[in-house]
Amino acid sequence: IFDGPDVYSYPLGTFCGLTLPSPLRSSGSTVTLHFQSDSLVGGRGFLVDWRAVQDSGPPPTITP
Repeated sequence: IFDGPDVYSYPLGTFCGLTLPSPLRSSGSTVTLHFQSDSLVGGRGFLVDWRAVQDSGPPPTITP
């Protein structure tokens, strides 16, 4: 997941498997999801749950 309009934006994280990640917050109104699969495990796909939130103060500080 990238914090911006393309895969060259700041990465927010890489997530694999069945473990759900903690909630993420972008610095703006755009994120990019890069989905990659292989043929090793069959499954039902993926689900993204998102919501818009009111901006409440300065953007979060993200450690590189």
